[in-house]
Amino acid sequence: MMEIIQTFNSELITNLNQEIQTLHRSMVPWRFKEFNFAEINAYFKQVMESPKHLFFIIPSQGGEALGYVWIEIKAYHENAFLHAYQSIFVQHLCVAKAHKNKGLGKQLMNKVMEVAVERGIQRIELDYWSMNEDAKQFYSKLGFEVYREFAFKHLSEDQP
Repeated sequence: MMEIIQTFNSELITNLNQEIQTLHRSMVPWRFKEFNFAEINAYFKQVMESPKHLFFIIPSQGGEALGYVWIEIKAYHENAFLHAYQSIFVQHLCVAKAHKNKGLGKQLMNKVMEVAVERGIQRIELDYWSMNEDAKQFYSKLGFEVYREFAFKHLSEDQP
């Protein structure tokens, strides 16, 4: 099992994020911009300042990272319709292409579960694009269940 550590290195995360951003753009080009290192790095720097956003990496010996997970601690407040609860939302999970299918994604998700247990949080949530069969199979194998679907309709050809 590889060591998983928390990081505040936005450049490291940005470099790994290029694969995710490129994949998302290829699947949903009307929604996702092309990868822009400077913009994405600035965004990650800002997000990392919040204690509710945590980034964990699997470091390599060369100072790079083999993969990362970005999680957000969310608090849902009670209202007339819903009970209050906390969750950990998995914003991104990425394993570098050269290191896929080696169990690293599962190790990163085990770290997410460890953080949830440490904080007394009972629910881990995430989403993925419906056409991303790899993600669907991966999360299903880890016991994640689909409980909500999100749909949209374009009203014109010009609308992104």
